Amino acid sequence: MRARLWTFVALGLLVAGACAPSQPTMADEASLRRALVQQTLERALVDQELPSVGLLLDQGLVVLSEENLDTAWVQPLPGVNLRLMTPGEIQQRANEQGDFLYLRFDQIDIQGPDRAVVSLSNSWAVSDASTTGYLSGGGFTIEYSRQAGVWVGEISQLWIS
Repeated sequence: MRARLWTFVALGLLVAGACAPSQPTMADEASLRRALVQQTLERALVDQELPSVGLLLDQGLVVLSEENLDTAWVQPLPGVNLRLMTPGEIQQRANEQGDFLYLRFDQIDIQGPDRAVVSLSNSWAVSDASTTGYLSGGGFTIEYSRQAGVWVGEISQLWIS
């Protein structure tokens, strides 16, 4: 798969590198996490770079787990019906309506002022009564780096279940 680079400015949070504080404030870190989550979801769902994303989008409703995530970091995406649910709500929905694919952020790790790693997986919520084994789903890890004040992300890992 060819690597695609995406750039974004983290909501005006870091200006051309020169004015960036050596230790980001809590507000800066929250803004950066929001921007990273948004960019990662856009790449996964709008640009359809996530493995088995077609199956997920075919469901009509994309469920995103609130696990490892502040719900304030998630913004609407064009053309995507996205719903946030707790892990308990996800399991309850699977028990009541049947098995379905959902998204979960496995990692949102700010590793310094110039580096961040985000992992997103596409997994099955399986009903307690289900006997089906699934061979679909997957995920990716994007390594973001700040270059001249602009964040650039490259997929470093891609997996299929």
